[in-house]
Amino acid sequence: DAVRVLLRSGPQGGSLGDVQRLDTVIASADPVAAETRGLDLHGRTLEEYPYIAQAAARGLGRSAWAAGEERAIELGRS
Repeated sequence: DAVRVLLRSGPQGGSLGDVQRLDTVIASADPVAAETRGLDLHGRTLEEYPYIAQAAARGLGRSAWAAGEERAIELGRS
């Protein structure tokens, strides 16, 4: 999930300024594609995380996230 994302000072965090709130959860039957989408959310690239391409090369999923496959569901807060 990417509800609250720790951007630096991990794993414990230094301050609330180190946290970005995205209020996003990614659910997918393809864990490699989900990881790729997570990179997109953080402005990262596949080149920075070679393990994702390695997983795709081993047939564990696709390292491409197609925007047309994404569905957004709004959830209310209680």
